[in-house]
Amino acid sequence: MQPNRSSTAPTPSRWSCWACSAPTTSGRTQLASAERSRYGRRWPGIRKLLWVRHRLQGQRRVAMGYREGSQKVPVGQFARLVLLFLALVASGFSRAADNGEFLRQLRLNDFKSLEAGTRSLQRQFESGRVSETDLRDAYRQFYDLNGADLRKLDRWQDAFPKSYAVHLVRGTFYARRGAAARGTKWASETPPENFLGMRLDNEQALAEFTASLPLTQKPFLSVFQMMTLEGVNRPPRKELMEFGTRMLPTNRLIRGRYILFLTPRWGGSYEEMRAFIDYARRTGATPKGILELQSLMFDDMGDTAFLRGDKAAADRYFHKALQLHEAVGGAAMGPLPFATCYNREVTKPRELCHKTGR
Repeated sequence: MQPNRSSTAPTPSRWSCWACSAPTTSGRTQLASAERSRYGRRWPGIRKLLWVRHRLQGQRRVAMGYREGSQKVPVGQFARLVLLFLALVASGFSRAADNGEFLRQLRLNDFKSLEAGTRSLQRQFESGRVSETDLRDAYRQFYDLNGADLRKLDRWQDAFPKSYAVHLVRGTFYARRGAAARGTKWASETPPENFLGMRLDNEQALAEFTASLPLTQKPFLSVFQMMTLEGVNRPPRKELMEFGTRMLPTNRLIRGRYILFLTPRWGGSYEEMRAFIDYARRTGATPKGILELQSLMFDDMGDTAFLRGDKAAADRYFHKALQLHEAVGGAAMGPLPFATCYNREVTKPRELCHKTGR
Protein backbone atom coordinates (compact mmCIF):
# COMPACT_ATOMS: atom_id res chain seq x y z
CA MET A 1 0.00 0.00 0.00
CA GLN A 2 1.37 3.40 -0.98
CA PRO A 3 1.60 6.03 1.76
CA ASN A 4 -0.85 8.91 1.71
CA ARG A 5 0.88 11.80 -0.03
CA SER A 6 -1.97 14.29 -0.03
CA SER A 7 -1.11 17.95 0.04
CA THR A 8 -2.53 18.24 3.54
CA ALA A 9 0.01 15.82 4.98
CA PRO A 10 2.68 17.50 7.11
CA THR A 11 6.14 17.84 5.60
CA PRO A 12 8.51 15.33 7.22
CA SER A 13 11.12 16.89 9.47
CA ARG A 14 14.72 16.48 8.30
CA TRP A 15 16.32 17.08 11.67
CA SER A 16 18.67 14.22 12.52
CA CYS A 17 17.53 12.05 15.41
CA TRP A 18 19.87 10.30 17.87
CA ALA A 19 17.31 7.56 18.45
CA CYS A 20 17.41 6.57 14.78
CA SER A 21 20.40 5.68 12.65
CA ALA A 22 18.98 7.77 9.79
CA PRO A 23 17.24 11.18 9.53
CA THR A 24 13.66 11.26 10.72
CA THR A 25 12.36 11.17 7.14
CA SER A 26 12.99 7.42 7.34
CA GLY A 27 12.21 7.24 11.04
CA ARG A 28 9.16 5.04 10.63
CA THR A 29 11.21 2.38 8.84
CA GLN A 30 13.82 2.50 11.60
CA LEU A 31 11.13 2.23 14.25
CA ALA A 32 9.52 -0.77 12.59
CA SER A 33 12.89 -2.52 12.64
CA ALA A 34 13.43 -1.56 16.28
CA GLU A 35 10.02 -2.89 17.27
CA ARG A 36 11.00 -6.30 15.89
CA SER A 37 14.30 -6.33 17.75
CA ARG A 38 14.82 -7.87 21.16
CA TYR A 39 14.84 -4.53 22.92
CA GLY A 40 11.93 -3.36 20.81
CA ARG A 41 10.00 -6.20 22.42
CA ARG A 42 11.34 -5.43 25.88
CA TRP A 43 10.29 -1.80 25.82
CA PRO A 44 7.79 -1.54 22.95
CA GLY A 45 7.14 1.94 21.69
CA ILE A 46 10.14 3.68 23.27
CA ARG A 47 11.70 4.64 19.95
CA LYS A 48 8.33 5.73 18.67
CA LEU A 49 7.97 7.85 21.79
CA LEU A 50 11.39 9.39 21.19
CA TRP A 51 10.64 9.89 17.49
CA VAL A 52 7.41 11.72 18.28
CA ARG A 53 9.18 13.79 20.92
CA HIS A 54 11.85 14.69 18.38
CA ARG A 55 9.24 15.74 15.81
CA LEU A 56 7.69 18.04 18.39
CA GLN A 57 11.11 19.50 19.16
CA GLY A 58 11.63 20.12 15.46
CA GLN A 59 8.29 21.92 15.23
CA ARG A 60 9.25 24.09 18.19
CA ARG A 61 12.52 24.93 16.46
CA VAL A 62 10.67 26.10 13.35
CA ALA A 63 8.28 28.15 15.48
CA MET A 64 11.25 29.83 17.19
CA GLY A 65 12.85 30.79 13.89
CA TYR A 66 15.37 27.97 13.40
CA ARG A 67 16.34 27.23 9.82
CA GLU A 68 18.38 24.40 8.41
CA GLY A 69 21.94 25.47 7.79
CA SER A 70 21.77 28.37 10.24
CA GLN A 71 24.66 28.52 12.68
CA LYS A 72 23.30 30.96 15.24
CA VAL A 73 19.94 31.67 16.78
CA PRO A 74 19.17 35.15 18.15
CA VAL A 75 18.83 35.08 21.91
CA GLY A 76 17.38 38.00 23.81
CA GLN A 77 18.94 39.64 26.82
CA PHE A 78 16.42 38.01 29.13
CA ALA A 79 17.23 34.58 27.72
CA ARG A 80 20.94 35.21 28.36
CA LEU A 81 20.19 36.01 31.98
CA VAL A 82 18.14 32.83 32.27
CA LEU A 83 21.00 30.78 30.81
CA LEU A 84 23.45 32.39 33.21
CA PHE A 85 21.16 31.59 36.13
CA LEU A 86 20.85 27.97 34.99
CA ALA A 87 24.63 27.70 34.71
CA LEU A 88 25.02 28.92 38.29
CA VAL A 89 22.38 26.49 39.50
CA ALA A 90 24.07 23.70 37.54
CA SER A 91 27.38 24.35 39.27
CA GLY A 92 25.59 24.02 42.60
CA PHE A 93 24.10 20.67 41.62
CA SER A 94 27.52 19.48 40.40
CA ARG A 95 28.99 20.24 43.82
CA ALA A 96 26.07 18.42 45.45
CA ALA A 97 26.80 15.37 43.33
CA ASP A 98 30.50 15.50 44.17
CA ASN A 99 30.17 15.67 47.95
CA GLY A 100 27.55 12.96 48.43
CA GLU A 101 24.65 15.36 48.84
CA PHE A 102 22.26 13.11 46.91
CA LEU A 103 22.81 10.21 49.31
CA ARG A 104 22.38 12.54 52.29
CA GLN A 105 19.07 13.77 50.85
CA LEU A 106 17.90 10.18 50.38
CA ARG A 107 18.67 9.31 53.99
CA LEU A 108 16.94 12.48 55.22
CA ASN A 109 13.83 11.63 53.17
CA ASP A 110 14.28 14.89 51.25
CA PHE A 111 12.94 13.36 48.05
CA LYS A 112 11.88 16.67 46.53
CA SER A 113 15.44 18.04 46.58
CA LEU A 114 16.83 14.67 45.52
CA GLU A 115 14.54 14.45 42.51
CA ALA A 116 15.24 18.07 41.54
CA GLY A 117 18.99 17.51 41.78
CA THR A 118 19.11 14.28 39.81
CA ARG A 119 16.77 15.67 37.15
CA SER A 120 18.95 18.74 36.77
CA LEU A 121 22.07 16.61 36.49
CA GLN A 122 20.45 14.48 33.78
CA ARG A 123 19.33 17.56 31.85
CA GLN A 124 22.85 18.96 32.03
CA PHE A 125 24.20 15.74 30.55
CA GLU A 126 21.60 15.71 27.79
CA SER A 127 22.45 19.31 26.87
CA GLY A 128 26.19 18.62 26.85
CA ARG A 129 27.08 20.56 30.00
CA VAL A 130 28.02 17.45 32.02
CA SER A 131 30.31 14.74 30.66
CA GLU A 132 29.52 11.04 30.65
CA THR A 133 32.20 10.35 33.26
CA ASP A 134 30.97 13.14 35.55
CA LEU A 135 27.46 11.74 35.25
CA ARG A 136 28.66 8.24 36.15
CA ASP A 137 30.78 9.52 39.03
CA ALA A 138 27.86 11.49 40.46
CA TYR A 139 25.94 8.23 40.97
CA ARG A 140 28.82 6.41 42.63
CA GLN A 141 27.67 7.76 45.99
CA PHE A 142 24.76 5.30 45.69
CA TYR A 143 27.01 2.26 45.16
CA ASP A 144 26.97 1.02 48.77
CA LEU A 145 23.36 1.23 49.87
CA ASN A 146 21.99 -0.67 52.85
CA GLY A 147 18.57 -2.20 53.45
CA ALA A 148 17.17 1.02 54.91
CA ASP A 149 18.37 2.95 51.87
CA LEU A 150 16.67 0.45 49.57
CA ARG A 151 13.35 1.00 51.35
CA LYS A 152 13.80 4.74 50.97
CA LEU A 153 14.12 4.23 47.22
CA ASP A 154 10.58 2.85 47.30
CA ARG A 155 9.39 5.98 49.07
CA TRP A 156 11.25 8.14 46.56
CA GLN A 157 9.45 6.36 43.73
CA ASP A 158 6.10 6.72 45.51
CA ALA A 159 6.68 10.48 45.69
CA PHE A 160 7.87 10.70 42.06
CA PRO A 161 6.48 7.78 40.03
CA LYS A 162 8.12 8.98 36.80
CA SER A 163 11.57 9.43 38.28
CA TYR A 164 14.34 8.20 35.99
CA ALA A 165 17.04 8.31 38.65
CA VAL A 166 15.30 6.04 41.16
CA HIS A 167 15.17 3.20 38.62
CA LEU A 168 18.80 3.80 37.68
CA VAL A 169 19.93 3.76 41.32
CA ARG A 170 17.93 0.66 42.21
CA GLY A 171 19.05 -1.16 39.08
CA THR A 172 22.69 -0.37 39.81
CA PHE A 173 22.23 -1.65 43.37
CA TYR A 174 20.95 -5.02 42.14
CA ALA A 175 23.63 -5.25 39.44
CA ARG A 176 26.40 -4.66 41.97
CA ARG A 177 24.85 -7.07 44.45
CA GLY A 178 24.67 -9.70 41.71
CA ALA A 179 28.34 -9.17 40.88
CA ALA A 180 29.21 -9.53 44.57
CA ALA A 181 27.22 -12.78 44.75
CA ARG A 182 29.14 -14.12 41.76
CA GLY A 183 32.47 -13.21 43.35
CA THR A 184 35.87 -13.08 41.66
CA LYS A 185 36.77 -16.77 41.73
CA TRP A 186 36.89 -18.94 38.63
CA ALA A 187 33.61 -20.55 37.62
CA SER A 188 34.87 -23.98 38.68
CA GLU A 189 35.52 -22.60 42.17
CA THR A 190 32.17 -20.80 42.52
CA PRO A 191 29.22 -22.58 44.24
CA PRO A 192 26.00 -22.95 42.19
CA GLU A 193 24.04 -20.87 44.71
CA ASN A 194 26.30 -17.91 43.94
CA PHE A 195 25.38 -18.10 40.27
CA LEU A 196 21.71 -18.36 41.21
CA GLY A 197 21.96 -15.24 43.36
CA MET A 198 23.69 -13.40 40.54
CA ARG A 199 21.01 -14.37 38.01
CA LEU A 200 18.16 -13.30 40.29
CA ASP A 201 19.76 -9.93 41.02
CA ASN A 202 20.62 -9.40 37.36
CA GLU A 203 17.00 -10.01 36.36
CA GLN A 204 15.84 -7.41 38.88
CA ALA A 205 18.50 -4.98 37.70
CA LEU A 206 17.53 -5.48 34.06
CA ALA A 207 13.87 -4.86 34.90
CA GLU A 208 14.77 -1.57 36.62
CA PHE A 209 16.99 -0.36 33.79
CA THR A 210 14.36 -1.30 31.21
CA ALA A 211 11.71 0.63 33.15
CA SER A 212 13.99 3.68 33.19
CA LEU A 213 14.48 3.90 29.42
CA PRO A 214 11.36 5.90 28.45
CA LEU A 215 11.64 8.26 31.44
CA THR A 216 14.33 10.56 30.06
CA GLN A 217 15.57 11.69 26.68
CA LYS A 218 19.00 10.02 26.85
CA PRO A 219 19.11 7.10 29.35
CA PHE A 220 22.84 6.73 28.78
CA LEU A 221 23.85 5.24 32.13
CA SER A 222 21.03 2.69 31.99
CA VAL A 223 22.28 1.45 28.62
CA PHE A 224 25.86 1.43 29.93
CA GLN A 225 24.86 -0.79 32.86
CA MET A 226 22.64 -3.07 30.76
CA MET A 227 25.54 -3.99 28.48
CA THR A 228 27.29 -5.82 31.33
CA LEU A 229 24.14 -7.70 32.33
CA GLU A 230 23.79 -9.17 28.85
CA GLY A 231 26.97 -11.21 29.41
CA VAL A 232 27.62 -13.43 26.40
CA ASN A 233 24.45 -12.37 24.55
CA ARG A 234 26.19 -10.60 21.71
CA PRO A 235 23.27 -9.35 19.52
CA PRO A 236 21.47 -7.40 22.28
CA ARG A 237 24.78 -6.10 23.62
CA LYS A 238 25.66 -4.78 20.15
CA GLU A 239 22.25 -3.17 19.86
CA LEU A 240 22.74 -1.45 23.21
CA MET A 241 26.16 -0.19 22.11
CA GLU A 242 24.67 1.30 18.95
CA PHE A 243 21.78 2.78 20.94
CA GLY A 244 24.19 4.47 23.35
CA THR A 245 26.41 5.68 20.51
CA ARG A 246 23.46 7.41 18.86
CA MET A 247 22.80 9.19 22.15
CA LEU A 248 26.42 10.31 22.51
CA PRO A 249 28.57 9.74 19.40
CA THR A 250 31.74 10.83 21.24
CA ASN A 251 31.21 8.44 24.16
CA ARG A 252 34.09 6.52 25.71
CA LEU A 253 32.32 4.59 28.47
CA ILE A 254 30.03 2.46 26.32
CA ARG A 255 32.66 1.80 23.65
CA GLY A 256 35.25 0.99 26.32
CA ARG A 257 32.96 -1.54 27.95
CA TYR A 258 31.82 -3.04 24.67
CA ILE A 259 35.33 -3.72 23.35
CA LEU A 260 36.14 -5.77 26.46
CA PHE A 261 33.44 -8.23 25.37
CA LEU A 262 35.18 -8.62 22.00
CA THR A 263 38.31 -10.14 23.55
CA PRO A 264 39.08 -13.82 22.87
CA ARG A 265 38.22 -14.72 26.47
CA TRP A 266 34.64 -13.60 25.71
CA GLY A 267 34.45 -15.45 22.41
CA GLY A 268 35.71 -12.58 20.27
CA SER A 269 39.00 -11.98 18.50
CA TYR A 270 41.58 -9.27 17.97
CA GLU A 271 40.35 -8.91 14.39
CA GLU A 272 36.93 -8.03 15.78
CA MET A 273 38.49 -5.54 18.17
CA ARG A 274 40.38 -3.82 15.34
CA ALA A 275 37.21 -3.73 13.24
CA PHE A 276 35.34 -2.17 16.14
CA ILE A 277 38.01 0.52 16.53
CA ASP A 278 37.56 1.36 12.83
CA TYR A 279 33.80 1.46 13.41
CA ALA A 280 34.33 3.83 16.34
CA ARG A 281 36.33 6.18 14.12
CA ARG A 282 33.48 6.29 11.62
CA THR A 283 30.79 6.92 14.23
CA GLY A 284 32.23 9.90 16.08
CA ALA A 285 34.82 8.63 18.57
CA THR A 286 37.33 11.25 19.69
CA PRO A 287 41.11 10.78 19.19
CA LYS A 288 41.47 10.06 22.91
CA GLY A 289 38.63 7.58 22.69
CA ILE A 290 40.44 5.72 19.91
CA LEU A 291 43.67 5.65 21.92
CA GLU A 292 41.78 4.23 24.89
CA LEU A 293 40.27 1.44 22.79
CA GLN A 294 43.68 0.60 21.37
CA SER A 295 45.23 0.52 24.84
CA LEU A 296 42.56 -1.95 26.01
CA MET A 297 43.24 -4.17 23.00
CA PHE A 298 47.02 -4.21 23.51
CA ASP A 299 46.49 -4.81 27.23
CA ASP A 300 44.52 -7.97 26.51
CA MET A 301 47.02 -9.05 23.87
CA GLY A 302 49.75 -8.74 26.50
CA ASP A 303 47.83 -10.93 28.92
CA THR A 304 47.22 -13.54 26.22
CA ALA A 305 50.92 -13.60 25.33
CA PHE A 306 51.84 -13.83 29.02
CA LEU A 307 49.59 -16.87 29.50
CA ARG A 308 51.21 -18.53 26.46
CA GLY A 309 54.60 -18.03 28.08
CA ASP A 310 55.75 -15.52 25.45
CA LYS A 311 57.40 -13.04 27.82
CA ALA A 312 58.93 -10.95 25.02
CA ALA A 313 55.57 -10.41 23.30
CA ALA A 314 53.89 -9.69 26.64
CA ASP A 315 56.52 -7.03 27.39
CA ARG A 316 55.96 -5.44 24.00
CA TYR A 317 52.16 -5.40 24.19
CA PHE A 318 52.00 -4.23 27.81
CA HIS A 319 54.48 -1.45 27.09
CA LYS A 320 52.41 -0.30 24.11
CA ALA A 321 49.21 -0.42 26.18
CA LEU A 322 50.77 1.70 28.93
CA GLN A 323 52.09 4.22 26.41
CA LEU A 324 48.65 4.67 24.88
CA HIS A 325 47.01 4.80 28.30
CA GLU A 326 49.37 7.57 29.36
CA ALA A 327 48.70 9.47 26.13
CA VAL A 328 44.98 9.44 26.93
CA GLY A 329 45.73 11.31 30.16
CA GLY A 330 43.00 9.74 32.27
CA ALA A 331 41.05 6.87 30.79
CA ALA A 332 37.29 6.79 31.25
CA MET A 333 37.43 3.09 32.09
CA GLY A 334 40.09 3.53 34.79
CA PRO A 335 43.37 1.59 35.09
CA LEU A 336 44.18 -1.05 32.49
CA PRO A 337 43.11 -4.50 33.71
CA PHE A 338 46.49 -6.23 33.27
CA ALA A 339 49.28 -3.88 32.17
CA THR A 340 48.89 -1.73 35.28
CA CYS A 341 49.70 -4.70 37.51
CA TYR A 342 52.44 -5.85 35.15
CA ASN A 343 54.03 -2.40 35.34
CA ARG A 344 54.49 -2.96 39.08
CA GLU A 345 56.96 -5.73 38.25
CA VAL A 346 54.61 -8.42 39.51
CA THR A 347 55.55 -11.81 38.10
CA LYS A 348 51.95 -12.96 37.73
CA PRO A 349 49.88 -9.88 36.86
CA ARG A 350 46.73 -11.75 35.95
CA GLU A 351 46.51 -13.54 39.27
CA LEU A 352 46.99 -10.29 41.18
CA CYS A 353 44.40 -8.44 39.12
CA HIS A 354 41.99 -11.32 39.55
CA LYS A 355 42.37 -11.17 43.33
CA THR A 356 41.88 -7.41 43.43
CA GLY A 357 38.74 -7.66 41.31
CA ARG A 358 40.09 -5.74 38.32
